[in-house]
Amino acid sequence: MPGLLPGRETRMRERAYRRMEDLIDPLVDALMPYLDRPFSLFGHSMGSIVAFEVARRVTGLGRAPRSLLVSGRRAPHLRSPRPPVHCLDDAAFADVIAELGGTPEEVLRDFGIFQTFAPSLRADFELNEHYTPLIGPPLGCEIVAFSGDRDPQVTEAELLAWREVTSGPFSHHLLNGNHFYLQASPAPLLALVGMHLRRIACPIQPSLCPEAKAGGAYAALRKRG
Repeated sequence: MPGLLPGRETRMRERAYRRMEDLIDPLVDALMPYLDRPFSLFGHSMGSIVAFEVARRVTGLGRAPRSLLVSGRRAPHLRSPRPPVHCLDDAAFADVIAELGGTPEEVLRDFGIFQTFAPSLRADFELNEHYTPLIGPPLGCEIVAFSGDRDPQVTEAELLAWREVTSGPFSHHLLNGNHFYLQASPAPLLALVGMHLRRIACPIQPSLCPEAKAGGAYAALRKRG
Protein backbone atom coordinates (compact mmCIF):
# COMPACT_ATOMS: atom_id res chain seq x y z
CA MET A 1 0.00 0.00 0.00
CA PRO A 2 1.68 3.28 -1.09
CA GLY A 3 1.61 6.32 1.16
CA LEU A 4 1.12 9.68 -0.58
CA LEU A 5 2.23 12.65 1.51
CA PRO A 6 0.85 16.21 1.17
CA GLY A 7 2.40 18.32 -1.59
CA ARG A 8 2.56 15.47 -4.13
CA GLU A 9 0.52 14.34 -7.13
CA THR A 10 -3.20 14.42 -6.22
CA ARG A 11 -2.30 16.17 -2.94
CA MET A 12 -0.28 18.91 -4.64
CA ARG A 13 -2.45 21.69 -3.22
CA GLU A 14 -1.82 20.59 0.36
CA ARG A 15 1.04 22.08 2.35
CA ALA A 16 4.07 19.77 2.44
CA TYR A 17 5.64 18.88 5.78
CA ARG A 18 9.02 20.41 6.59
CA ARG A 19 9.76 18.71 9.93
CA MET A 20 9.63 15.03 10.83
CA GLU A 21 8.07 15.71 14.21
CA ASP A 22 5.06 17.33 12.50
CA LEU A 23 4.67 14.52 9.97
CA ILE A 24 5.03 11.37 12.03
CA ASP A 25 1.92 11.57 14.26
CA PRO A 26 -0.71 12.06 11.50
CA LEU A 27 1.06 9.53 9.30
CA VAL A 28 1.09 6.83 11.98
CA ASP A 29 -2.55 7.59 12.86
CA ALA A 30 -3.49 7.05 9.19
CA LEU A 31 -1.51 3.80 8.95
CA MET A 32 -2.50 2.10 12.20
CA PRO A 33 -5.84 0.67 10.95
CA TYR A 34 -3.90 -1.26 8.28
CA LEU A 35 -1.24 -2.69 10.60
CA ASP A 36 -3.31 -5.48 12.13
CA ARG A 37 -1.51 -8.06 9.95
CA PRO A 38 2.18 -8.81 9.19
CA PHE A 39 3.75 -5.95 7.24
CA SER A 40 7.01 -4.49 6.00
CA LEU A 41 7.88 -0.86 5.29
CA PHE A 42 9.76 0.55 2.29
CA GLY A 43 11.04 4.08 1.78
CA HIS A 44 13.26 5.75 -0.80
CA SER A 45 15.44 8.80 -0.17
CA MET A 46 13.62 10.97 2.42
CA GLY A 47 11.05 8.17 2.57
CA SER A 48 13.72 5.96 4.18
CA ILE A 49 13.85 8.06 7.34
CA VAL A 50 10.06 8.44 7.30
CA ALA A 51 9.73 4.64 7.16
CA PHE A 52 12.35 4.32 9.90
CA GLU A 53 10.49 6.67 12.23
CA VAL A 54 7.16 4.95 11.44
CA ALA A 55 8.78 1.60 12.25
CA ARG A 56 10.02 2.88 15.62
CA ARG A 57 6.73 4.53 16.50
CA VAL A 58 4.54 1.53 15.65
CA THR A 59 7.01 -0.80 17.39
CA GLY A 60 6.39 1.21 20.54
CA LEU A 61 2.65 0.71 19.96
CA GLY A 62 3.03 -3.06 19.73
CA ARG A 63 2.87 -3.28 15.92
CA ALA A 64 6.49 -4.00 14.94
CA PRO A 65 7.14 -4.50 11.20
CA ARG A 66 8.54 -7.76 9.87
CA SER A 67 11.21 -5.78 8.05
CA LEU A 68 12.28 -2.28 7.02
CA LEU A 69 13.49 -1.72 3.46
CA VAL A 70 15.35 1.54 2.86
CA SER A 71 16.76 3.03 -0.32
CA GLY A 72 18.95 5.92 -1.44
CA ARG A 73 19.64 7.46 1.94
CA ARG A 74 22.43 7.39 4.53
CA ALA A 75 21.66 5.87 7.92
CA PRO A 76 19.48 8.12 10.12
CA HIS A 77 22.10 8.80 12.79
CA LEU A 78 24.71 10.08 10.32
CA ARG A 79 25.11 13.78 9.67
CA SER A 80 25.26 14.79 6.04
CA PRO A 81 28.71 15.88 4.80
CA ARG A 82 27.00 17.76 1.98
CA PRO A 83 25.91 21.44 2.12
CA PRO A 84 22.19 22.24 2.50
CA VAL A 85 20.17 22.33 -0.70
CA HIS A 86 16.70 23.56 0.27
CA CYS A 87 17.86 27.18 0.68
CA LEU A 88 19.64 27.49 -2.70
CA ASP A 89 18.40 29.95 -5.32
CA ASP A 90 16.20 28.56 -8.09
CA ALA A 91 18.99 28.02 -10.63
CA ALA A 92 21.31 26.23 -8.20
CA PHE A 93 18.42 24.19 -6.81
CA ALA A 94 17.43 23.08 -10.31
CA ASP A 95 21.04 22.03 -10.95
CA VAL A 96 20.99 19.78 -7.88
CA ILE A 97 17.71 18.21 -8.97
CA ALA A 98 19.15 17.59 -12.43
CA GLU A 99 22.24 15.92 -10.95
CA LEU A 100 20.08 13.49 -9.01
CA GLY A 101 18.23 12.40 -12.16
CA GLY A 102 14.63 11.27 -12.19
CA THR A 103 13.15 14.64 -13.26
CA PRO A 104 12.22 15.09 -16.95
CA GLU A 105 14.39 17.60 -18.81
CA GLU A 106 11.34 19.49 -20.04
CA VAL A 107 10.38 20.19 -16.41
CA LEU A 108 13.86 21.48 -15.58
CA ARG A 109 14.01 23.67 -18.70
CA ASP A 110 10.58 25.25 -18.24
CA PHE A 111 10.78 27.65 -15.28
CA GLY A 112 6.99 27.84 -14.93
CA ILE A 113 6.57 24.08 -14.73
CA PHE A 114 9.55 23.71 -12.41
CA GLN A 115 8.10 26.31 -10.03
CA THR A 116 4.99 24.16 -9.71
CA PHE A 117 7.00 21.29 -8.25
CA ALA A 118 9.80 23.25 -6.54
CA PRO A 119 7.98 24.02 -3.23
CA SER A 120 7.32 20.36 -2.42
CA LEU A 121 10.86 19.41 -3.50
CA ARG A 122 12.33 22.12 -1.28
CA ALA A 123 10.14 20.93 1.59
CA ASP A 124 11.48 17.39 1.17
CA PHE A 125 15.08 18.62 1.24
CA GLU A 126 14.37 20.84 4.25
CA LEU A 127 12.81 17.98 6.22
CA ASN A 128 15.68 15.70 5.26
CA GLU A 129 18.40 18.23 6.07
CA HIS A 130 16.94 19.27 9.44
CA TYR A 131 16.15 15.71 10.51
CA THR A 132 17.61 14.16 13.63
CA PRO A 133 16.26 10.84 14.97
CA LEU A 134 13.22 11.26 17.20
CA ILE A 135 12.93 9.61 20.59
CA GLY A 136 11.79 6.03 20.14
CA PRO A 137 12.53 2.37 20.81
CA PRO A 138 15.36 0.54 19.04
CA LEU A 139 14.44 -1.68 16.13
CA GLY A 140 14.70 -5.46 16.22
CA CYS A 141 13.39 -6.13 12.71
CA GLU A 142 15.42 -7.04 9.66
CA ILE A 143 16.70 -4.11 7.59
CA VAL A 144 17.53 -4.36 3.89
CA ALA A 145 19.22 -1.31 2.35
CA PHE A 146 19.41 -0.45 -1.37
CA SER A 147 21.21 2.20 -3.38
CA GLY A 148 22.25 3.05 -6.89
CA ASP A 149 25.96 2.47 -7.36
CA ARG A 150 26.37 6.00 -8.78
CA ASP A 151 24.14 7.84 -6.31
CA PRO A 152 25.76 11.20 -5.42
CA GLN A 153 23.69 11.41 -2.23
CA VAL A 154 24.87 8.26 -0.44
CA THR A 155 28.10 6.28 -0.23
CA GLU A 156 28.27 2.56 0.42
CA ALA A 157 29.72 3.24 3.88
CA GLU A 158 26.75 5.50 4.70
CA LEU A 159 24.39 2.79 3.48
CA LEU A 160 26.13 0.12 5.57
CA ALA A 161 25.59 2.20 8.71
CA TRP A 162 21.90 1.21 8.64
CA ARG A 163 23.01 -2.03 10.31
CA GLU A 164 23.71 0.01 13.45
CA VAL A 165 20.03 0.91 14.02
CA THR A 166 18.67 -2.62 14.46
CA SER A 167 19.49 -5.70 16.48
CA GLY A 168 17.99 -7.81 13.67
CA PRO A 169 19.54 -9.10 10.44
CA PHE A 170 20.95 -6.65 7.91
CA SER A 171 21.88 -6.84 4.23
CA HIS A 172 22.45 -4.32 1.46
CA HIS A 173 22.39 -4.21 -2.32
CA LEU A 174 24.05 -1.86 -4.78
CA LEU A 175 22.10 -1.68 -8.02
CA ASN A 176 23.05 -0.12 -11.32
CA GLY A 177 22.10 3.56 -11.51
CA ASN A 178 21.99 6.96 -9.84
CA HIS A 179 19.74 8.27 -7.06
CA PHE A 180 16.63 7.34 -9.04
CA TYR A 181 17.87 3.92 -10.17
CA LEU A 182 14.45 2.52 -9.23
CA GLN A 183 12.75 4.69 -11.85
CA ALA A 184 15.19 4.02 -14.67
CA SER A 185 15.28 0.26 -14.14
CA PRO A 186 12.79 -0.94 -11.53
CA ALA A 187 12.94 -4.67 -12.33
CA PRO A 188 16.09 -5.56 -10.30
CA LEU A 189 14.77 -3.81 -7.20
CA LEU A 190 11.32 -5.34 -7.56
CA ALA A 191 12.87 -8.79 -7.93
CA LEU A 192 14.88 -8.39 -4.73
CA VAL A 193 11.99 -6.93 -2.76
CA GLY A 194 9.66 -9.68 -3.97
CA MET A 195 12.12 -12.41 -3.02
CA HIS A 196 12.64 -10.84 0.40
CA LEU A 197 8.91 -10.61 1.10
CA ARG A 198 8.31 -14.19 0.00
CA ARG A 199 11.13 -15.38 2.21
CA ILE A 200 9.90 -13.70 5.37
CA ALA A 201 6.35 -14.83 4.63
CA CYS A 202 7.38 -18.47 4.09
CA PRO A 203 6.16 -20.52 7.09
CA ILE A 204 8.93 -23.12 6.70
CA GLN A 205 12.71 -23.02 6.38
CA PRO A 206 13.47 -20.49 3.61
CA SER A 207 15.89 -22.80 1.81
CA LEU A 208 13.07 -25.27 1.30
CA CYS A 209 10.68 -22.77 -0.26
CA PRO A 210 10.20 -23.07 -4.02
CA GLU A 211 10.86 -19.34 -4.38
CA ALA A 212 14.22 -19.66 -2.66
CA LYS A 213 15.26 -22.60 -4.83
CA ALA A 214 14.44 -20.54 -7.90
CA GLY A 215 16.45 -17.57 -6.72
CA GLY A 216 18.44 -17.17 -9.92
CA ALA A 217 17.60 -13.47 -10.03
CA TYR A 218 20.34 -12.93 -7.48
CA ALA A 219 22.96 -13.93 -10.03
CA ALA A 220 22.28 -10.81 -12.10
CA LEU A 221 22.45 -8.45 -9.12
CA ARG A 222 25.15 -7.26 -6.79
CA LYS A 223 24.29 -8.43 -3.31
CA ARG A 224 26.20 -7.15 -0.32
CA GLY A 225 25.68 -7.77 3.37
